[in-house]
Amino acid sequence: MREKLELKIIISVLVMLLVGVVLAGTMTMLIEKSTLYGITRENSETTAEIIKKDIEMTMQENRPDLTKKLIDGLRGTAGITDLHVVNSEGKEAFRKDAPVTESDAMKKIVSTKAPIVIEDVKGYTFYKPLENTAECKGCHAQEGAVLGAVKVSLSIEKQYEKAKKSVITVILLTIVGALGFSLVLWLMLRRMVILPIKTMEKAALKLAEGDLSFDVDIKSKSEIVARLSSPIKESLSAVGRILQRIKDVSERVTRVVESVGKDSKKVLDGTQLETEAIANISSSVEELNAAISEITESTEKLAASTTETAASMEEMANAIGNVKNHTHDLSGAVDTTSSSIEQLSATIKEVANNADNLSIATDETLSAIEEMTSSVKEVETNAKESAKLSQKVMTDASTFGMTSIEKTMDGMKNIKSSVEKTNDFVKKLGVRSDEIGKILNVIDDITDQTTLLALNAAILAAQAGEHGKGFQVVAEEIKDLAERTAFSTQEIGSLIQSVQQEVKGTIQAMGEGLKSVDEGLKLSREASEALKKILDSSKKSSEMALSIDRSTGEQAKAISLVSEAMERIKNMTGMIAKATSEQAKGTALIMGATEKMR
Repeated sequence: MREKLELKIIISVLVMLLVGVVLAGTMTMLIEKSTLYGITRENSETTAEIIKKDIEMTMQENRPDLTKKLIDGLRGTAGITDLHVVNSEGKEAFRKDAPVTESDAMKKIVSTKAPIVIEDVKGYTFYKPLENTAECKGCHAQEGAVLGAVKVSLSIEKQYEKAKKSVITVILLTIVGALGFSLVLWLMLRRMVILPIKTMEKAALKLAEGDLSFDVDIKSKSEIVARLSSPIKESLSAVGRILQRIKDVSERVTRVVESVGKDSKKVLDGTQLETEAIANISSSVEELNAAISEITESTEKLAASTTETAASMEEMANAIGNVKNHTHDLSGAVDTTSSSIEQLSATIKEVANNADNLSIATDETLSAIEEMTSSVKEVETNAKESAKLSQKVMTDASTFGMTSIEKTMDGMKNIKSSVEKTNDFVKKLGVRSDEIGKILNVIDDITDQTTLLALNAAILAAQAGEHGKGFQVVAEEIKDLAERTAFSTQEIGSLIQSVQQEVKGTIQAMGEGLKSVDEGLKLSREASEALKKILDSSKKSSEMALSIDRSTGEQAKAISLVSEAMERIKNMTGMIAKATSEQAKGTALIMGATEKMR
């Protein structure tokens, strides 16, 4: 687009110059042609007047041969293509057998009694009437007021060709000069306006994209470019400082976020470990409950067996007492005792088996309790680490994170303020360009008036003739000045339009920059909200970790109590097993005695 702007400016200048050259050449050709016709007319009138006077003089002296010789001599003069005297009938005079060739022209001359002028591309023909004066009526009393005419034909073809060649040469030289002038103008425009505006446009575009890795070095003597480049340089400098601060703050925020992410990951891993440990604790507790249920059932069975054993022992004691008193019932008592002892033996065996099973279940329960204790300790350790990490995340997020986000938001607000100031400067430049356009319109009006004055001066100079040549030179200078002023005005107008277009592009780029700044501010606010959410989550995670720590401590205490209870149960089952072993031995002796008694 920028290259098209340069091309448009150069093409516009070239077209205007070429159109001006063509118009000037055409006007010059017309002026040269008119001048040639004027000179030819003056020459033909002068020649005709001389011949007329000579004819009057020679005819009054009755010497027509002298007139004929004069005419024949003038016919060979350069530039005269035809010269003869025509009588009133349209025939050539001084020839008896001449045909009628000029009847139409003579009829017109006789009717108007005025000279006739015939112009064509190659020449100029002038008919000068020969009036029947008082001196001529002595010989031509019977003829009319017009005796004939002097016909003079002059050729302007050679002069016209010379003038045409000179005009073409001037046009070609003017075109070459216009091309040279256009080249110089293009170089000046490129150096003074286009390149600085390109630099400012690139700066504005890179500023809108957030790229500040360049330096705006604008060297121009143009007031417009200088006034436009100064605020852009200041804006770029301010934006550079602000963006550098934002970059530092963003790096700090990035480090904090990375730290928060790592700590959050550790918290998550700890939470997963806690979840797995809690699941293991739950399964261990379920196994412990199942083992306790089995122990309870075995204890109930043992109590029932012990009760039966006590009852059997009482029966045995009664039976032994009855043996002393009732020897006659010994046989039946032996049978009863034998069956009771058998039942007691079976019960003792069952109690022994249950005691063994209870001992095995107690060992398994103790091993499960030990595993659960280690899991609870690991969960407690992870919970403490999670609490520390959560507290660290919460501290970092509340100090570094929020401070960095606030600094980022302040920096974005400063960028927005700077871009808005630059936008105001550019808008003021657009207003100044419009004012310059109005001034150019006034200059155009003055140029038009000057052109009209120059044209009037040229007309007055032409009317004044020889006395108006100096005035004509002044008029031409005024005309040239008006044309140069008009051309310069058009050129400045084109430059102003180009500057206005570039200003519009700069305003659009500034608008996009403002949008980007607003988006950055919005993202900073969103980051602040996200960091606040992270802070809340960290607080909740810390509270959960502390709660898990307390719960695992209480679970450890409960597991310790269960472990002590299981140790006591294990000791009791050992004692029960020992007692049942002794009872088994006693029942064996009793069975032996009863067998002997049988």
